[in-house]
Amino acid sequence: MASDGIDINTGCMTPKTISTGLYGYISTWIEGVEECKLSRKRKTSGGPRKPLSQPSKSKEADTPNIPKCKRQVLGKASGNIQSTQEGAMAAEEQLHRRSKRVRSSPQTPSATIWQDQDDTPRPPAMPSLRPRSDFSHSSPSKSSTSSKRSSSPVKSMAGLKMASTPIYYQQFTTSGPSMREDILALRKEFAGCVHGERVLPSRFKDELKSTVGAVEILRDYMFASVDNNTPENQRQGWHLQSAHATLVWDAVHQMRDWAQLCAEQKHSEAGWNDRVHSRILDLALHHQGYKSVLGSINATTAEIQPRSLAPRHHSGVVMGGKKVDYGIYIQPDEDAMTKIDAKLAREEIYADSINQTTFDPLRYLPIAVSIETKVSGGNDETARVQLAVWASAQFKKLQILAGAACSMPILPMIYVQGDLWNLLIATESEGKVTLFGTLCFGGTDSIIGIYKIIAGIQILAEWADRPYREWFMKNVLS
Repeated sequence: MASDGIDINTGCMTPKTISTGLYGYISTWIEGVEECKLSRKRKTSGGPRKPLSQPSKSKEADTPNIPKCKRQVLGKASGNIQSTQEGAMAAEEQLHRRSKRVRSSPQTPSATIWQDQDDTPRPPAMPSLRPRSDFSHSSPSKSSTSSKRSSSPVKSMAGLKMASTPIYYQQFTTSGPSMREDILALRKEFAGCVHGERVLPSRFKDELKSTVGAVEILRDYMFASVDNNTPENQRQGWHLQSAHATLVWDAVHQMRDWAQLCAEQKHSEAGWNDRVHSRILDLALHHQGYKSVLGSINATTAEIQPRSLAPRHHSGVVMGGKKVDYGIYIQPDEDAMTKIDAKLAREEIYADSINQTTFDPLRYLPIAVSIETKVSGGNDETARVQLAVWASAQFKKLQILAGAACSMPILPMIYVQGDLWNLLIATESEGKVTLFGTLCFGGTDSIIGIYKIIAGIQILAEWADRPYREWFMKNVLS
């Protein structure tokens, strides 16, 4: 860009200005020379010359002895050059002020493109590739607030009270006599597990008393002998039978060692899941007694789908990003699988899974118990929120499949924090979800604690295969 024939970037005359000025200078000089010749001819033909007067002491005294006509020519040319130089100086001064102003302002590095002319030229800053919000109808502050709000997850149970389906948390100890009977029955079974009733193998009674008896209290009611081959003992008491007791005993000691290593070396959640949690679930469920009845699966990549199943915060946030780590599912028999296929074929919406997730391994396997794991020192509140949102989505899916008027079952859940395993129970009634908790029923930091965990998992397995399977077959697949 040029101003008055001066390049604003370089402070020099442009080629066009130089060409025009030089042509004018020469033309004016030639015209002056012609005028001088004509003037001399007129004076020569008009009479004798007048004597030259003495130069006056004025401004012209400092002027060289040059004919007046030539002086006029040079004056015009010098005036053009002077005006051009003055324009250049003015432009340079303006450029300097502008450069100084830009350099002194606290702008981003791209604002320093106005630099001294001696500096090495640098390319201008690349434009941002992010889409601009020029077409937004909201103000910048409002849009930024909305964006921040939409990306902020709800991290407290208090925030879930304002969801489209309100979710509340309640302690087991403050529930009182109004607690549902099915919750009371399940809690009573876990109370025996917490106290260690019949959770230890009688075969290793003496060894346990000699090894852990010095630091833990051992009672006779904690040992069980289940050598008889009843169907119940083949399932819940499988790990206590003499035929399997030694194998389980060795596995329990190995899991205790892995848990100690994970705790001391600060392993990640994935490390705990791989070395400890998955092995406990396998030991409790993946044997002949439960092989064709139910199982467990790592579901860390399972998301709530479709997202409309997830509760929505009053601010508009869909809480669909909550996940869990494991699921205990019931294995449908051939008749139940046929009914599931027919049920999903009849559904007009949400017909791609029997659960609240489209995670492929769980599309046709109804989830009965959900498990969330955290490392030692993990956030209890965050875990409760994850389980509560997951349970809310499951209740909504069951209502779609069974009908909104159908009474919902309880949904037992497990929260694992490092060594400790805790029971929670979710319920749905009158359009709201309540999460009851927590009851710690075992820990991987001791041999006795791991046997308690196995017993607790098997209590939930029996609930899943009996009360929950009956409800599911009657209300969803009938």
